[in-house]
Amino acid sequence: MSNNTRDYHFSKSRVNNSLDEPLFLTKFSANIILPDILKEKYGTAELLHEQMLKVGGLDLDKVPGTVTQKFRYNDRSFIGTILDTKVELSFDFEVNVDSETNVPYPYNLLQDWLRLCYDPNTGFQSLKKDYAGKCTIDVTDKIGRLIRHVDVGIMFPKSNLPAWELNNTQEAIYKITGFKFQCENVKSYRAEDI
Repeated sequence: MSNNTRDYHFSKSRVNNSLDEPLFLTKFSANIILPDILKEKYGTAELLHEQMLKVGGLDLDKVPGTVTQKFRYNDRSFIGTILDTKVELSFDFEVNVDSETNVPYPYNLLQDWLRLCYDPNTGFQSLKKDYAGKCTIDVTDKIGRLIRHVDVGIMFPKSNLPAWELNNTQEAIYKITGFKFQCENVKSYRAEDI
């Protein structure tokens, strides 16, 4: 057996020797801060936090695209200077019905938020300062130590709520999946940067 084989043995693994842990993507919390108008009706966004299943779209480590120059018959490429700073986050939520008021939540909260942007019943639209909320997302390890912190300075809904596909031939529970928010002024920090 050559010495090379021993270099790749389990006992030489960094994870094995340091007792490192995987990055668990289930260890996160997202704190959505509602626009002031919705805070008057709902208080905090606790309903959203409680019903939240998934957060997507955290592709925040971006670089500008490339630009190309021609030199005779050759191409030269460089990192460009203009970065697309838009971020689109998507959320999945379970929906329950309040046993006393018979109101589906967080469906009603998200519907009210969308109606601040545009109310299809009246044509009403409000200003961005009235429909923009905020969000923070923290990813931790199993014992709650911070790994990544994301600060979303401005967010507002940009997608429709999923249609209610009624069906009496199979069991179905309504979920809000892939609900999108347009986000601006997003900052991502690693634990060692804070």
